[in-house]
Amino acid sequence: MRNTLEQRKAQGLDQLTRLYAHALEGLIENDFDQALQAVDEADPLILQLSKLESDLRAIPGEQPDGLSIKTREVKGLHQQLTSLLEEQLGAVEIERRRMKIAQRVVRGYRRNTQGQQKGRILDGTC
Repeated sequence: MRNTLEQRKAQGLDQLTRLYAHALEGLIENDFDQALQAVDEADPLILQLSKLESDLRAIPGEQPDGLSIKTREVKGLHQQLTSLLEEQLGAVEIERRRMKIAQRVVRGYRRNTQGQQKGRILDGTC
């Protein structure tokens, strides 16, 4: 069980690293929507990592390892990226951009589900 939890935690850290690289790339290129979307996608992953870490600590005789240190570093990086975005854009602008991103996601979802529904009607599978 311990190995499975550590493996999931390592995968989560790798995924967060890719998201933060994407966020930094957006900041460098002044593509704040890209940076904001990457930071927002990282939020649930950080919660999952915290849960995995607490599950690992609950194992009797468990000692903190290198992954615990990396998790703390990732949380610090997340806070720094969020602060940097707030400095560059301001809290109101961040919320406005989040709403625009959410609307694009919803429109894309609707387009995909409508296409699937039309396909079912034509196929006769509905």
